[in-house]
Amino acid sequence: NEITFRYVADDSQTVVVDYQAVNGTVDPEQDVIREADAAGLSESVNAEAATGYEFDAWYKGSVDEANKLGLPEDPTAEDVKAVLNTNADSGLYEATTLVANYTPKSDAGYKVHYVLDGTEDAEEPTYLSDDKVVSGVEFDKQFSEVAATIDGYRLADDETSPKTVTAGYGNNEITFRYVA
Repeated sequence: NEITFRYVADDSQTVVVDYQAVNGTVDPEQDVIREADAAGLSESVNAEAATGYEFDAWYKGSVDEANKLGLPEDPTAEDVKAVLNTNADSGLYEATTLVANYTPKSDAGYKVHYVLDGTEDAEEPTYLSDDKVVSGVEFDKQFSEVAATIDGYRLADDETSPKTVTAGYGNNEITFRYVA
């Protein structure tokens, strides 16, 4: 006499895999998977950096060097399954949070202008010195600039120095206005 038991995965026993991004986006943001075999994982997770950021790594739980994973930026279901939390006793999958981390690029910049007061909004402002052009700096980082000393001119009465600018792409500029 032989008795055969047949087991099937219980579709009602699920756990959540959360996908998060720091300085970027992920799609999907969540998968609900069967705890027995991880059925329900998306074919891939699409992660994308925000402007000015680049992919660093995926982390399990939180962004900490000890939690760093070797996943590609857009991991497949197989990649994700390999790093999911599992119960040591039962071997069942457990809730897991995976975080795509993006760090600032170092390709941003800003400009500093030195103009005659009253001409700063003109089509052709009167520049009293060459612009200071800063490039190759960390995106979204703030920098402080002090007005240059220009012979025969002083800062306009309502002008302040130093001024702060945030490095980026495009119109990241400081203008110092001077009077004779």
